[in-house]
Amino acid sequence: MRAPGSIETATKLDRLFLHFFDTHFIADKGRAAESTAFVREMRLATRIAVACAHTVFVPAASYYESPLCRQILGELEDLLSFGHIALSGSAVNIEEYVRERQDEDFYRKGSLQHEWYRAEHASTAELTYMQRQRSATRDVTEHWKQGVADDSLMRKLRDAMEAPLAGLEARLERVPQELGSLAFVPEHVYEILDLNNPSDMVASRIRSVINEGYFKSYVDDLQAGVMIDLRQLASPFAIPSRNPDLSYIKMLRFMQAQDRVAKLLECSPSDLVRIGNEPEWLAATQLAMSDHRAAGSAAVSDPSPSTSFPMFNMNDISPVSPAPEAPPKTTVLCVAAAAVELEVVRLRLTKEFGPEKMVFLDQHRTHFGLRFTDPRTGVAWYLVGQAFQGAVDAGVLSTHLSHLLHPSVALMVGMCMGLPGKGLSPGTVVVPNEVYGFDHRRLTEDGERFRPHGGETDNGLYAVARLLSERQTDYAVVADKGLASASTKIENASTELVTSIGQTFPDVVAFDMEGYGFYRALKRTHCLWIKAVADNGEHQGDTPEAREEKKKTQSTVTEHAIDFALQVTFAWSQAEPAH
Repeated sequence: MRAPGSIETATKLDRLFLHFFDTHFIADKGRAAESTAFVREMRLATRIAVACAHTVFVPAASYYESPLCRQILGELEDLLSFGHIALSGSAVNIEEYVRERQDEDFYRKGSLQHEWYRAEHASTAELTYMQRQRSATRDVTEHWKQGVADDSLMRKLRDAMEAPLAGLEARLERVPQELGSLAFVPEHVYEILDLNNPSDMVASRIRSVINEGYFKSYVDDLQAGVMIDLRQLASPFAIPSRNPDLSYIKMLRFMQAQDRVAKLLECSPSDLVRIGNEPEWLAATQLAMSDHRAAGSAAVSDPSPSTSFPMFNMNDISPVSPAPEAPPKTTVLCVAAAAVELEVVRLRLTKEFGPEKMVFLDQHRTHFGLRFTDPRTGVAWYLVGQAFQGAVDAGVLSTHLSHLLHPSVALMVGMCMGLPGKGLSPGTVVVPNEVYGFDHRRLTEDGERFRPHGGETDNGLYAVARLLSERQTDYAVVADKGLASASTKIENASTELVTSIGQTFPDVVAFDMEGYGFYRALKRTHCLWIKAVADNGEHQGDTPEAREEKKKTQSTVTEHAIDFALQVTFAWSQAEPAH
């Protein structure tokens, strides 16, 4: 592990895998994929990857099936022929790869895919192609079977469907067998499941399951990292990785500070290679790397002032965090959004660990927190408040604090709303197994339409919470239901958003304003959202007496949440390895 405040040798990444050209991944973006911002980010992310990595890998399927991929890689044609960018597939060579996909037993005659491979066959001569050792179809099949076995696939589709589909579970099991030699792609799966016109939500869930297995197959085989912190190209699930990843947003901030975005978008392939070899660019690349394989380290720390690389205009990349003389074995980042949540958590941590110490978290003294140390275990807690409520603020703050502190555990603790009709009494602690974001909405003549995005919250910390959830006596803990999240305060249980959540997601039992942003920001870390129900969406009253009563309730339920958070964290930090 690199010591805080130092960089060893600034160099390029070995290999990066670009997932975002996949046609099914693009299809999930809907009309957004037609926007100028979407295409600009795709072009910029590709060029950043080429400048930062020795080799950039793209699935051969993306090149032939995505016009956007051919257009963007076509601008870098020289790099594609010299091997800076390599297409990859399981066939022996690229001609054989194309020939296999022209077979009507692979893609049905008349399908778009069948026509693409016939139309593009003549353009293979100047393309660099590297054969894979694994079969993507076999790996996707295994991922699909695993989802059927653990019921996660059934749950995802059931929650997305407006009405139950008879025999769905049996059909899901039959998919791999009935595909035969056909490609494992959504269109073929729809046929087997008798989904002639699947809803956007159902289609998105199926595409995500297939793509998750597909991308994992590539990164496992190529031992490659991926591009993270994308905006327009963000994934609804965690992209697997087997090497250091590259933060798009950090490289973008570096380029913006040097006013180089336009130059990078317009430069020739040879100039792009030269830019990637500049000392400043190499140093920025090193700062933008995130190696998830290093325990307790989410990203490379900032260089010390004595680094040998010029660091002009790079302060925005990742503020320097003061390095403690004796770093604790376990560090906990605890975020509380509302003022009442922050105060209750502060008082409980003071009671448990003694007086807090106010500390600054970066050299510019723009980020502050309260530090507590558990005298029994040596675990260090950092409590930080959120200035504004909402998913965006939660995501930005959590990302920044994670880069500064590199916490072992990240928690969001406080209060939430219980979804009407789910029977959760005030004080019930909720630890979700899934989270759905409802910030994407459309206002139409027929009313407000919602297009939720979902993600699993399952990680090691959640597993501990699940094991502890049945041991409580003073308050109930629900650890096997979902959370809905949107930057909207609800004080009317009959609002359209609440009705939509209740109808579409029967397993969702709670709602808050920050959970989705928190989990999206920290999806590759040990993170956990722990909140207790304060109300069920009803109006809380406007009189001073009503507001005081509301505050008392919020304080009581937040006390339940921090109590359970302390138990989970203690158990997680003291767990022993299996022998």
